[in-house]
Amino acid sequence: VFSGKALGGRYLIEEVMDREIALDFMVLFSSLASVLGNEGQVSYSMANGYLDGLASYGQSGSIPVQVINWGAWSGAGMAAESANLNRQEILKWISIEEGMQALQYAIGSKQSTMIYAEANWNQLINMRADFEVLLSNLGHIKPAKLYEQLIAKSPNDREPILREWLHHTIKDIIYDR
Repeated sequence: VFSGKALGGRYLIEEVMDREIALDFMVLFSSLASVLGNEGQVSYSMANGYLDGLASYGQSGSIPVQVINWGAWSGAGMAAESANLNRQEILKWISIEEGMQALQYAIGSKQSTMIYAEANWNQLINMRADFEVLLSNLGHIKPAKLYEQLIAKSPNDREPILREWLHHTIKDIIYDR
């Protein structure tokens, strides 16, 4: 997955830059997996994240690159092949017609990045936000106080606490305190 998607995108960007091809637009098809991750599919998520970065790289070289992070397409592709009922309740399928309309919109809008997915966002984010697992993997930087604060709060109340902690931690790293 990684080589086909990531290297294919890289070769396209490099060819356009090397040959100084003037494009009206270029659209890279990425996945929602690069934004939210996808359990058991690290390579797929990484390949799509690489495409997201390539779009930024291409834009810095004056290529009109856009990237769309697609949700699950119906009838074709990886998501359709591995469909399960739980996913269908959380992430709604994109029909070919809806996808083509979204693609037309993206090209017309000239937005550099667009996420196109219909989902039960609260359920999807809560499914991904397993703070106990996240914090247990932080190793030596796992402050017990932060861990206890987050676990004691509801999922909706955890984000401000985590943002504050990250803000101070990054500030300390930058200013080497």
